[in-house]
Amino acid sequence: MAAIEDVIQAGWRAVDALTSAIARSSYAQDRIAENVPVAEALSGVLARGPRQQVALSMERYESALRKLRERSALLLIEREGLTFTEVGRRMGVSRHMVARLYNSARTADDED
Repeated sequence: MAAIEDVIQAGWRAVDALTSAIARSSYAQDRIAENVPVAEALSGVLARGPRQQVALSMERYESALRKLRERSALLLIEREGLTFTEVGRRMGVSRHMVARLYNSARTADDED
């Protein structure tokens, strides 16, 4: 299923962005320990660009995960014949959430 691949790829991009942010933070911590002025040491951590990169990668991951949940609900209902209640139990969400996921997936399929 392509949706799973999208989640995996978005997840790895988020890992890369977070790893980079952690490395910058660690470097800043070391610089502060070396008595570098705090503003100078933290410039790479507090800069807008790196923070936006992490936020954007997490948004893309969440979006891919939402699409996977939608597609999963659709397949469980239409291909496997499960009820909304059964799908909700398997996914750990309410029947009403399953209905929203299902309807969203149906709308996306109609647009494709």
